Amino acid sequence: METFTEEHFSACYLRYRPVVRRYMALRLPDASFADDLTQDVFEHLWRSRGVIRLDGDGSVWGLVWSVARNILTDHLRRHGRRSGVMSAWTEAVEGTGADGAAAEHCLAGELRLWHRRVVAGLPARRRRIYRLYFLGGMSYAAIARECSVSERTVGTQLCLASRFIRASLQDIYSYKAG
Repeated sequence: METFTEEHFSACYLRYRPVVRRYMALRLPDASFADDLTQDVFEHLWRSRGVIRLDGDGSVWGLVWSVARNILTDHLRRHGRRSGVMSAWTEAVEGTGADGAAAEHCLAGELRLWHRRVVAGLPARRRRIYRLYFLGGMSYAAIARECSVSERTVGTQLCLASRFIRASLQDIYSYKAG
């Protein structure tokens, strides 16, 4: 197997940088971090160039992909998903966000656990409305009939519950990152 030289690194950077940047930008709540994280991926490859061995086809795509995924996961864990905590939880529950990475599965499991705890802390009526809507898939009208309240009350309770849950999960990740 051939070692990873400066020429290989330059070719790798030119070939994979746009793909890695796009991957980062699509998964970050604030895409302004995408360039920095992409640079971190290639900085890691540069520092490790002495031990990298090229695949049979002369590429290092598998390594680039693993490093990018790990750097993104670390960033999200450190900084939390400021604006996407609820969507991350929804993806984890529905299975749409998992791409097979062990770290992402751990993050999803941790989010589910904290989400359950935060939802359990909601006032009883708000918790019931929240569960009927998000977990039961019921409409505002159906929930209003079920709980004997107006549709506007359902909307207000869902808004208050979502704000509380989002803020609580952000606090948890801010605490853990610090």
